[in-house]
Amino acid sequence: MSFQTTDEPGQSVTHTYTYTVCSNSAGSCGNDALMMRQWLPSDDQICAAIGRWNGEISPTYKQNTDGDWMFEFEYNNGDDDCGNQQIRNFVPEFICDQSQDFQVGEVFEPGFGGCSYYLPIRTKLACGVPCGDIDIGGGEESSGLSGGWVFIIILLVGFFVYFVGGYVYMAMTVN
Repeated sequence: MSFQTTDEPGQSVTHTYTYTVCSNSAGSCGNDALMMRQWLPSDDQICAAIGRWNGEISPTYKQNTDGDWMFEFEYNNGDDDCGNQQIRNFVPEFICDQSQDFQVGEVFEPGFGGCSYYLPIRTKLACGVPCGDIDIGGGEESSGLSGGWVFIIILLVGFFVYFVGGYVYMAMTVN
């Protein structure tokens, strides 16, 4: 799956970005396959590696300034040609939005030329645990038993009563 987006409105130059989720399939700048690349449609020589897929990078789950919960990955593995030999940094933000299947926003680069590229992606897939009422954003561990554990306990107690009761019944009727 590949998505194209542009810079946030108001930027001095409008680049195009190609992004693929969890793979280096967004094309290349030279010989290096990329997860996120920046290019200029009017000049195919202008191309920058913004981020490369790395399965070892774990997300941070946090609340953004609008109060929405989101998963944020940080890929510090882009090109090192971003002023003072800084490495380009790509941050896809998967924002919880129950009304969206998968909506890719526009790339935001704070302080244009700041070498960090944020891509907001609104999706219901970022809204926590799909099975149950666990609040993964609250920071508190659940101390109660889930319905599955209650069922297993009842099942084990049932087997115990069945076998012990059967043993007692057989002992009373046989003798």
